[in-house]
Amino acid sequence: MGTQRYIDMTFDLSYPIEQPKFLQRLGETIPTDIVVQVKNKGVNYNLAGVTLGFEMRNDRDKILIDKDQSRFTIVSAAQGIFSYRPPEQMQSFFGNSYLAYFTFESGGARITTERFRFYNDEDVQLAIAPELQEHYVSVIDDLITSNEGAMNEAKKIEDLIKNNQVVKKAGDTMTGPLVLSGVLSRLEIDEKAGSIRISQPTDTTTSARGFQYYEGGNTLAGIGRIRNGGSTDQLYMGWGANPWDVNTSLTVSANQFTYKNKPVAMRDQDGRASLTLTSDATNPDTNYPLTSTRRGNTVTVSGSVSLNSATSGNQVSTLPSGHRPVGNLNMYFPIKGYTSDGNLQVFINTSGGIYLYGSRGKTVEFAMTYVVD
Repeated sequence: MGTQRYIDMTFDLSYPIEQPKFLQRLGETIPTDIVVQVKNKGVNYNLAGVTLGFEMRNDRDKILIDKDQSRFTIVSAAQGIFSYRPPEQMQSFFGNSYLAYFTFESGGARITTERFRFYNDEDVQLAIAPELQEHYVSVIDDLITSNEGAMNEAKKIEDLIKNNQVVKKAGDTMTGPLVLSGVLSRLEIDEKAGSIRISQPTDTTTSARGFQYYEGGNTLAGIGRIRNGGSTDQLYMGWGANPWDVNTSLTVSANQFTYKNKPVAMRDQDGRASLTLTSDATNPDTNYPLTSTRRGNTVTVSGSVSLNSATSGNQVSTLPSGHRPVGNLNMYFPIKGYTSDGNLQVFINTSGGIYLYGSRGKTVEFAMTYVVD
């Protein structure tokens, strides 16, 4: 009769099978061999290409993790049968192990059997206490000896962190490009996050910062800000290789609003001006004073005016800056009170001067609309 203990166990990965509790005694010199058959829904589980492992924790929270393949023997891979000879650490502490199981790993996947338990009983020959020495097996100690490959990978990750080669979730600084790749990748700022901050040099260095749009490796458009600390400080939305160029962009600054370097109508110049009459003119109808009204790029001049009979001048008023035409205007209007040949000439020049001809001493009511810059 042999003196070695053999234990037969059968596990089904899908259906639980009641497992017996087996006993060991401290001080035994012959190791226990566990012969295991693994099934999945009653079908033999093929062990080809599978890395076997054993993990346990006893009632004193001592842990053993064993992936040393030299202690596992594949009896029949196709039938899912293997044997396992536990290390000495498994018999080096006294007490129950209520959590023990085998592990199977392949291609990054990991599956385990149901738990079973065993008991390490006392040995009279060891005189119990104080000579009995418990052997503490930690996870890290066992990983160092039985899972050296995993520890090497963990060391690489640790080195990456120490060498600043990963981005910390709590905040970090990147010195290289961050590339989002794939149809589902995106940079998202939720409702609780702050805005995107873009800093630029404060000296005279010319810098353009913002968003650039590429196609085939070429810049096609961009939105951002360009400055050089001197004469240029403006926002742009443009296209082409240099989207910040005023000749190909919509440009906005404190004193500029242009499209392709041409002014865009600015509503801040809208308004109405009450025109001051010269000494040669009077307002015969106080309900219809002489005014100019600007809306966008158009101005309307209207009102009631008369040239004094006792004077010789023809200028009645001057338009304010921003209400003056881009070219001289010359138009004819009827004269109130004329019985025949009732025409007069109204002339407005680019300097804003308003002149009447052929109507001295007569009331003139007119309205003119024209374009301004």
